[in-house]
Amino acid sequence: MFHLYPDYLSEKGNWIRMLDLFEKYGHKVVIKPNEGTGGNGALLASSIPELELHVHKTLKSRNTFCLCPYVEIQDEYRVIVLGGQTELIYKKAIPVITGDGKSTVLELLSGLYEEIPARIFTYLEEKGISLHDVPVDQAALKLNWKHNLGLGAGVWLDIDPILKKRIETLALAAAKEIGIQFASVDVVCDIQGNLSIIEINSGVMLVNFSMHGNQEYRIAKGIYTKAIHLMMEE
Repeated sequence: MFHLYPDYLSEKGNWIRMLDLFEKYGHKVVIKPNEGTGGNGALLASSIPELELHVHKTLKSRNTFCLCPYVEIQDEYRVIVLGGQTELIYKKAIPVITGDGKSTVLELLSGLYEEIPARIFTYLEEKGISLHDVPVDQAALKLNWKHNLGLGAGVWLDIDPILKKRIETLALAAAKEIGIQFASVDVVCDIQGNLSIIEINSGVMLVNFSMHGNQEYRIAKGIYTKAIHLMMEE
């Protein structure tokens, strides 16, 4: 964690340590504010100038942030844990467009959205992808690198039972390890199929999840109701 509080700064400051971590993490890191939710403010840096730019941008509005290694994530899952049990597991599905060998990126986006979100244009520009590019047939193009519902990811409840059990076991073990009763645990699956914990949140936010449909709303309402009842029993 890095911060601007003088009482906690070392004599060497922060920058040398940031460069050391940038080297250690293979020249690809995520700058993530300690405050905030939904992936807001998380920035990806793959060069030293980009790292410096993003750090300065972050410190304009925040005093503390983390520097994390970037991991090629295949899928990300959210697990809601309550009282030592899992109440919900769902996959955060990044939106994608699939090429047909004829349509441009802009045409494919227009078929997916009535109004294309501005964040997608920003992401494509950062990736060096032109709206006039024509993806090859069956080529899948992700429209974000963040798996946040508030940034356009979808909800998938249909998860392979064997994988779901692995995710559940890992999330419950993580919650038990830190002694938390009510939490949302984020589990990622990398491109090799390995599972790991990236975050445990004490604030359980299901607002975006509940807005995906009537079923999701009922699930979210049931979880919060059960949490309140459990709290009252204690």
